[in-house]
Amino acid sequence: MTKQKTRKLISNNTIGKQLTDYSLKNKKIGIYFLLQNDIIVYVGKALNIFSRIRQHLRSDKIFNKVYYLEFQEKDLDTKENEFIGKFIPLYNKDNLSKMIKSWKVKKKLIRLELSKITTQDNILKDLLFWNKIYLSEKLQSKHKELKQNLLNAKTFIELENISIKCRREAFRSFGNFSVPIIDFTYYIIYKKIYQFKNIDTNLLASYIRLNLKDLNKDSMQDYYYQIKDFFDFIDSNIKNKDNFQFNIGYLKDGTKARKPF
Repeated sequence: MTKQKTRKLISNNTIGKQLTDYSLKNKKIGIYFLLQNDIIVYVGKALNIFSRIRQHLRSDKIFNKVYYLEFQEKDLDTKENEFIGKFIPLYNKDNLSKMIKSWKVKKKLIRLELSKITTQDNILKDLLFWNKIYLSEKLQSKHKELKQNLLNAKTFIELENISIKCRREAFRSFGNFSVPIIDFTYYIIYKKIYQFKNIDTNLLASYIRLNLKDLNKDSMQDYYYQIKDFFDFIDSNIKNKDNFQFNIGYLKDGTKARKPF
């Protein structure tokens, strides 16, 4: 069989138990993973995993292993989207297109919400603060008024509008700094992240794979390294009694993560 060109697994423990007997009749609710040569080629949800796998055996999908994780029915949609975004399986292209369209629509709604709310709570305030500090430092001293306008921004919408003005009146490449970090901030809000500790390398990787899928590799790299630079900037300046660090580019165990492109 031809080896499918999709993302390799780091560890099979990521996707739970291996299913070896497709004739079992006890009902399992959850997410299942079809693998070909230890590469995930399909992610699906089912109220009866065993029944669904038997259907796949009659389909044209090529796979030689099945793994599954059990979840409650109410969590299936969220978990399915999470794993599809993480592994980008070969046979889930339609699902990915829907997720990308959904993100583009939801981002517009997020902008509308942000024009009205002032807290989500501390994390929004903190992200706004660091966005302003980071972007203002990209301006030269001769752009004193623009720099002050950035620092005075009270909402992300206001910050985004001032950033557009900086691109027009200071230098066009200012967008290379502002667009990636503001867009990623919208993604953080969309994913309902409420604590800094949940902003990590895996979250950035899912953002890159899902929302920048239509960009070429060079553009994806530019976004990745710009967002990483932003969080490195916070790491080098933050004063936290718990000594918290984002360490974007590294996993929780300290090992270097694979790039998401």
